[in-house]
Amino acid sequence: MDSFIAKQAITDENLTIVGYELLFRNSEKNRYPEGVSESLATKKIIWQQFVDDTIDRVVESDKLCFINFPEDLLIDGYAEILPKDKVVIEVLENTIPTEKLLSVIRGLREKGYLFALDDVTRTVFENWHDYLSLFDFVKIDTRRIDDDFLKLFFSLKPICCIALAEKVETNEQLESLKKNGFLLFQGFYLDRPKVLRCATTEYANTESFELLIEVIKRDFNPSRLELILIRNPKLTVGLLKYVNTIGKPLKPISSIQHAIVYLGLEQLRMFVFLLCSSTIHDKLDLDKYVYVLTRAKFCELMMGEIDHKLSSMAFISGMLSLSHLFLPNDNSELLSSLPISNDMRDAVLCRAGILGDVISASEAYQNAKWCEALDFLNKYKIKIDGGLSKLYMDAIEWSSECRTLMKEVK
Repeated sequence: MDSFIAKQAITDENLTIVGYELLFRNSEKNRYPEGVSESLATKKIIWQQFVDDTIDRVVESDKLCFINFPEDLLIDGYAEILPKDKVVIEVLENTIPTEKLLSVIRGLREKGYLFALDDVTRTVFENWHDYLSLFDFVKIDTRRIDDDFLKLFFSLKPICCIALAEKVETNEQLESLKKNGFLLFQGFYLDRPKVLRCATTEYANTESFELLIEVIKRDFNPSRLELILIRNPKLTVGLLKYVNTIGKPLKPISSIQHAIVYLGLEQLRMFVFLLCSSTIHDKLDLDKYVYVLTRAKFCELMMGEIDHKLSSMAFISGMLSLSHLFLPNDNSELLSSLPISNDMRDAVLCRAGILGDVISASEAYQNAKWCEALDFLNKYKIKIDGGLSKLYMDAIEWSSECRTLMKEVK
């Protein structure tokens, strides 16, 4: 599935690009889509460009990303998902400074986040002039101000604030703004917004809303959440990506339960809310899912016969070994970004170690390479009634139950 994002360059007085404003788009049409709220647009940008994929595909690693942030998302903590060394949080011009909002901004600034006040006019300035020291950038809408306002603004502007001129449309205007004291510039004369197409994981409405039901229950039960995730490869990988986005854990994630415990309820809710906001399709290839789930469960059951402590790692490793069936990126690129152990990464990429042997055995069995499957049994001295066929049938039975549950929810 494709997502779309537009970016418009922000330059310094030498026309060197210092960053980009990110603008939500839902198609190649270079305009803001009708019927999409500011909050939903920002959530989609966060999910699609920072969680599901890496922002470095869109914006160079040494450039800043300016992102519009409605008041509700700031208060609800969405800004903290984003990398503080990469993002400038734009407070919208229609936002009124309340004690609660000011407290949130101060707290984020203490953590190192940068802020911009967006589309400043005389009215916006009057609302915010007592709090300009909270902003690293002040973006002035040059179409809606006069010379008297500029004199007032620069006489009261804190030294820490960088004045950024928006809507720059001619060279004459640019040179005049430089003389007035502006240091950064944005507008059609310098760069028009460019729409980029990005590969995005496609989630079904039913998947995300099933998670939503669980995280908003008063009697939240992590085990129920784990049961939903464990039968859904895309959601599992999405969860791991989210863990990675908010900060890599000190200890690599070894199971879905580990990821749930690491995040805690509030971050789990944030993950699910973002996921739901990004869900726009309802297509579910059940046959493909069942195949992936069968592989994952089969690996888990085989590992249970060797070393039960590694069963959860085997489940995720088996799932990731087929990630090319349900995700747009190749395995090596995906695995380099996920917070998993080197043993799991090497198992999936190179079939190394005991986890790699389990994946290889599952591949051999699923492809009717019986001699290779038998070699695995002999190597690890596995003796069970019915052999691998018993474990495989158990895996199929489990994945079939998952299929039934997904159909019922759908």
